[in-house]
Amino acid sequence: MLPSLLRTAAPRRLLQQLTPSFRPLTTAAATAQPPPPLATPPAPSTSRPGPPDPRLPYFVSRTPFKKLAVYALNKRGGSLKLTMVKKIEGDKAAFKSALMKELRLEADQVRIKVPTGHIEVSGNYANEITSWLAKQGF
Repeated sequence: MLPSLLRTAAPRRLLQQLTPSFRPLTTAAATAQPPPPLATPPAPSTSRPGPPDPRLPYFVSRTPFKKLAVYALNKRGGSLKLTMVKKIEGDKAAFKSALMKELRLEADQVRIKVPTGHIEVSGNYANEITSWLAKQGF
C-alpha cells in the first residue's frame, strides 16, 4: 500500500505546497541601492605602540601569542594575591625600581626570584603592570 501511495500525485502536491518556489524579488526594495556603510572608528590595535626605549637597561619579551608575560596568582586558598612578571632580560634590579616607582610600592612588596629571574609583586597588579609595560613599548 505504501508504494502505491508514493506513486500518486498527492505527495508531490503536498511537497510543492511545503517548499516555496524561488522567485527573484522585483520590488523597489530589491532594486534599491544599499545604504552607505557607517563610518566606524578603527579598531584599537593590540600590537605594540612602538619600539621600547633603547636606553632602558631592561627588556621584557612577549609570549609566542604576543602577550606580555604578566600573571596574577592566587595562593593559600586565594588569601594570598601575587603578580608575577616573567621574560625580563637585562638589569632586573632597574626593572624592579622602575616598577616600584610607577606603582608606588614599598621595597618589601617587590622581590626578584633569584633562581628564575622573575619579579614577584605582592597583590594583584597584573592590569596596571601590563598597561605600564605597553605604554613603554614592550
